[in-house]
Amino acid sequence: MDLIGCVARSPEPRGDCLAFVVAGEELVRFSDGNVREMAFYQRCLIDRNSPDVGSVLKGAAVAATGRLWQTRNSMTQKCRVEVKVSRVLQIERPASDLIRDGGGGYRLRNGYQQVLVSGRAGGAAQHGLIENNTELMNVSLAVPDPIRDEVHWVDVCSYGSLALTNVVKGQRVVVQGRLWNRVKTLPAGHRHTFTVVEASQVYPSQVHRQTA
Repeated sequence: MDLIGCVARSPEPRGDCLAFVVAGEELVRFSDGNVREMAFYQRCLIDRNSPDVGSVLKGAAVAATGRLWQTRNSMTQKCRVEVKVSRVLQIERPASDLIRDGGGGYRLRNGYQQVLVSGRAGGAAQHGLIENNTELMNVSLAVPDPIRDEVHWVDVCSYGSLALTNVVKGQRVVVQGRLWNRVKTLPAGHRHTFTVVEASQVYPSQVHRQTA
């Protein structure tokens, strides 16, 4: 996962890590061909003993590299996807690129994010239509985490002609795209944020294995 943005708010301690948000605005090309500026806010974690901790300051423009990291929300007990940062550097950007948002935080104009994931499809891709008869595909990938010897489930969506890609259960798929955070209100009134990878490229393998 690669990010260019700014530290939206002051970092907060969480166990052996500091939790912070990298926020920015990026140009996104939609399936209808239109390009629009979209804001992103990505939750990140960095080890407190990392030499780069000093770069994580509210309002600082940063370039960060890491990997997807699944944690559990202590209130809802739902899993959420964050970015475990391995490297973060402050970068020089003009003061005019720093935007104050409505919540008192910051985000960076001309930001950037890209994620690359590889895993096996937990089931056949689901296809459908949304507004303007735009094709939609959803598939969940089982992505191994060798450090924690676990498997994370990552939801992937794609639109337009890319959504016509056929993915079957057990097939290995490599996806390049961006993280997209959605908010859902649960019956008890709690708001749950869940994350999907919005694909810009999908590379299914030619061979696959059936999983139970």
